[in-house]
Amino acid sequence: MSSEARDILRNRLDQNYKTYMEALQKKTPSELIALASEITAVQQVHEELLDACYEDDIAFLLRFDDPLEVAAGAWESEITGYDHSEEISHMLWSLQDKEIYETELHEDEEPGGMGNVMQLL
Repeated sequence: MSSEARDILRNRLDQNYKTYMEALQKKTPSELIALASEITAVQQVHEELLDACYEDDIAFLLRFDDPLEVAAGAWESEITGYDHSEEISHMLWSLQDKEIYETELHEDEEPGGMGNVMQLL
């Protein structure tokens, strides 16, 4: 498949995104909040889909009038229908570890603290 097909898909995705964004402009704040995961999926797919596509993917997506909607719908199901508890647990551990580290840094800034020793090393 040529770069021409990739360009056609890029143009179609851009047009689909433009149309989607125009539709969002007509929504109320409450409606937009309810669409948060969909909006995130559409933005991610618009930004990253083409870079992830091989020739057969491009050919498949070009079969649709709105490949952005098709791919974003599948992506939203993927990111919202998945158990993220391990990632969230890791994130919490990272936050706590960072907090402990920053607390230790502030304690070490006191005269005679470990911060002075570390600066000497």
